[in-house]
Amino acid sequence: MIGPAPDHKGNNPFVIVAVMVILAVSVFSIGAAGRIINGGKTTVVYGQAFAVGERSARSRPGAVTLDDLAANKLMAEGAPAPRGDCPLPAIDTTEPGLLAFYQAALACLDATWRPVLAARGVPFTVPRVTVTEWSSTRCGFTPAEDEALAFYCPGDRMIAMPHSRMIRTADDNAGYHLAVLAHEYGHHLQLLSGILEDAALLEFDLDEAGAAEVSRRAELQANCLAGVFLAAARLAPNLVDDADSSFADTTSSDSHGSAENQVHWAAAGKRSATPAGCDTWSAPDHEVS
Repeated sequence: MIGPAPDHKGNNPFVIVAVMVILAVSVFSIGAAGRIINGGKTTVVYGQAFAVGERSARSRPGAVTLDDLAANKLMAEGAPAPRGDCPLPAIDTTEPGLLAFYQAALACLDATWRPVLAARGVPFTVPRVTVTEWSSTRCGFTPAEDEALAFYCPGDRMIAMPHSRMIRTADDNAGYHLAVLAHEYGHHLQLLSGILEDAALLEFDLDEAGAAEVSRRAELQANCLAGVFLAAARLAPNLVDDADSSFADTTSSDSHGSAENQVHWAAAGKRSATPAGCDTWSAPDHEVS
């Protein structure tokens, strides 16, 4: 999810993925800030309704490590994301107008990432995007505005960008809207490649501090993947500048990393222009703090 909107109209890509996780037959409810309460143990978890109990070989404690995440095929060496035109309509702050902007941007994201995933042997599916204010998803109901601005629901493969929240925060700043969408799309890529599920399995083994570290590495990778897209898409320079500014105008978070590192990883994605440059999982601690 995108965190609560800031008081000003700056850009704040601040995302926690909303989830429900099923372990064996027990269902754990989503709490504040996307945390899952399990018998007094709180951990931030990613993924959809994973039947982890049915995958005993991978659900044992210690079955997934940071090294496993670093070895994910999404980050395999390969050609940069292909350059391509990205025709976007002028931003329109009405609900249908904003949805049309997001759908056009989503088509650009699909065109950028489809060949990248194909080259790495990752099956590709297109996510949905919605601007509905309140909706029931497989991740639960849309969280309150003081908890989230926007979010990705893995169970529905859906990016939710509630209209009034986005307009109150971003107004007609097209770069801001694009940066949020590209970050959320990064979580979709993590789902398709298996990163979200592995992160969920790893986090469940950890205490709160360890789970927060995994959360930061996942969120910073999503920033980086958004940067890869911004490097690949042929966009108006002012729109790219506004998107870059959105990563700079943020706050530090235990689950998302310092403001400095959020900017660092978005810039790393733009520099590398390939997901191989987005290995937050083996990055040193100071780069994911």
